[in-house]
Amino acid sequence: LEEASLDEPVTVWMKLDTRMHRLGVRPEQAEAFYHRLTQCKNVRQPVNIVSHFARADEPKCGATEKQLAIFNTFCEGKPGQRSIAASGGILLWPQSHFDWVRPGIILYGVSPLEDRSTGGDF
Repeated sequence: LEEASLDEPVTVWMKLDTRMHRLGVRPEQAEAFYHRLTQCKNVRQPVNIVSHFARADEPKCGATEKQLAIFNTFCEGKPGQRSIAASGGILLWPQSHFDWVRPGIILYGVSPLEDRSTGGDF
């Protein structure tokens, strides 16, 4: 993006790796990467931030709370839209709903939760 010759800036969602280790910028590199995006003439401001939970469908697993803490810490004071919740996050982690949620498997009527036999009060 820094080297591109574009007619107009593009909207960017910076993916923050909150320890799912799938894709994204590692937390220890995120501030510098974010700063470069905010200074890039080809990036429409503000920069949006996205991440993905590894185990949001496991309510007793502490990983989701840790990921949410990493995400919240990084996003604090930054403008732009935020998104971290997919199907499991939508059902179990309302504090993760932010600006956008990304329903996946629940769009097809399938529960992402471990105990799929029990209907939840959602």
